[in-house]
Amino acid sequence: MSTLSVPPVPTSPRDDAIALYRAFKGFGCDTAAVVNILAHRDATQRALIQQEYRVMYSDDILKRLSSELHGKLETSVLLWMHDPVGRDAIVVKQGLSSETKNLQAATEVICSRTPSQIQCFKQLYHSRFGVPLEHDIEMQASGDHKKLLLAYVSTPRYEGPEFDREIAAKDSKALFKAGEKKLGTDEKTFIHIFSERSRAQLAAIISAYHDMYGNSLKKAVKGETSGLFEYALLTILSCSENPARYFAKVLHKAMKGLGTDDTTLIRVIVTRTEIDMQYIKAEYLKKYKKTLNDAVHSETSGDYRTFLLSLLGKGSIGQTILSWGLYHTSSIQIGFEASLYRKLLPTDLKDSNVTCKNRKPLWGVESWSLSLLALPPEGRGEGKVVVVVGGAMVMEFPLDDDSGATSFSPSSSPKLPRILRRRLSESKSP
Repeated sequence: MSTLSVPPVPTSPRDDAIALYRAFKGFGCDTAAVVNILAHRDATQRALIQQEYRVMYSDDILKRLSSELHGKLETSVLLWMHDPVGRDAIVVKQGLSSETKNLQAATEVICSRTPSQIQCFKQLYHSRFGVPLEHDIEMQASGDHKKLLLAYVSTPRYEGPEFDREIAAKDSKALFKAGEKKLGTDEKTFIHIFSERSRAQLAAIISAYHDMYGNSLKKAVKGETSGLFEYALLTILSCSENPARYFAKVLHKAMKGLGTDDTTLIRVIVTRTEIDMQYIKAEYLKKYKKTLNDAVHSETSGDYRTFLLSLLGKGSIGQTILSWGLYHTSSIQIGFEASLYRKLLPTDLKDSNVTCKNRKPLWGVESWSLSLLALPPEGRGEGKVVVVVGGAMVMEFPLDDDSGATSFSPSSSPKLPRILRRRLSESKSP
């Protein structure tokens, strides 16, 4: 879920282009005006602004932004001006270029994206930079890291929720033999399985490996591999379980200790704002007991801070969005089925594998959204509803087998804001 906040009444791209031209004009640049406009426009609106600016002033707004802005603000705004596919292509190209080489950043983007996302930015990469992505990987990466990246960007993988338990057990056995069981490591086996299995299948392998050998697959990877090869494998594993939690950890590491890794901070916030930043914020708060907004505020300053915080959104109670997710303790998503939980869901819900919004009051809250349904595997934990307000989890409760929620009292939840507790208590459950 995106955290981008755009005006309720769309502004004219022509008016935005004029306002930006005025912000550039004269002595110095009105950076506050630039941030206020661009940080609140979606990818389509930003593309239209670029077109209008070029037509009206015979100038490239990206070049003008580059000359008017400076430092970290310039870097973040210029990256933001592209759509998600374009940003991925740019980050990977910069990471694989001799002048700006950052193999970890390129690895992060490649190994955290879905197969369809990879195919999209591969096509744009080739058309924009004149060389195939594989060519630059060959030139800049090396060893097992290179072999894994080449396999990962070239192999089609299933993107659905289904997985095969027998294959998971077989792959777990193969990985154990290739790693912990033998002296040395059979890297080919790791590359083969990690590049060919879907995210759902890898999540099943993680669970099967732990059940069979009493150790986590992540610990096995850390013990058997190193360097960028290890980083790539761990990124693939983490994103197969929970991409939002992975990026929350990346952001925390970028701001941890003395100094701030602004390159990483900019890359993650700018590239995930329009994708899943609401979930990343929830995971960040859950793990570090501090909002991502507060963390960014303490590590940045000036218009650069304003820009990043604008992308993160405020998440105020006045404009609450409730995200309902059914999860299970084994963290393995095995299928979708809305009808079993009809009592908890809106009557107009047809398919659980969608995001839907409803302006009708739900427990006294103005708006809400259903983001994910995952049924617990038989004999593996229990289902539960997780309520997220403004990107932060505020309440959760388990589900009975007969589709109803077990007894709970919203008004007694200490994490729930007072105004929302009152609304929930005064309203009827669905």
